[in-house]
Amino acid sequence: MYNVMIVDDELWFRSYLKELIDQSGSEFLVCAQAANGAAALKILAAQPVDVVIADVLMPVMDGVALMQHLSHRLPVLALSNCDDYPHVRQMLQLGAQDYLLKHEISAAALREHLQRAADWIRQQATVSSEHARERDAEAYVRKNHMVLKNEFLHRL
Repeated sequence: MYNVMIVDDELWFRSYLKELIDQSGSEFLVCAQAANGAAALKILAAQPVDVVIADVLMPVMDGVALMQHLSHRLPVLALSNCDDYPHVRQMLQLGAQDYLLKHEISAAALREHLQRAADWIRQQATVSSEHARERDAEAYVRKNHMVLKNEFLHRL
């Protein structure tokens, strides 16, 4: 199960997205909602979230500023009411995974985007475990360098 946080200044739209996610019967659960990026950061500090769906333009802290704080830690889907390319571009450059127009969103499209986010999470977990194995191997070699060196010279 993946925890999703919805960040949007419009309560009715947060409720709509939650309903779409709940109806999809998928592996996603809306665990938190926030009206702006500042509130979202407080929630993120207190509980685990796997995917963030964030509006581009919000009062207090917008989606771009939120993305600057998240810095590629988790997948973010950017939302907007209009084609606001400069802001969307900034969010994508900061690591947003995708961009959705609010008026075009459907249950199927949302499910597809969330599934891509889940794929990204699984890929990051795989890469992370591979890096951990490499670090363990390097630590083992460093720790046993002298022993390995002596054994090599002895066999030579």
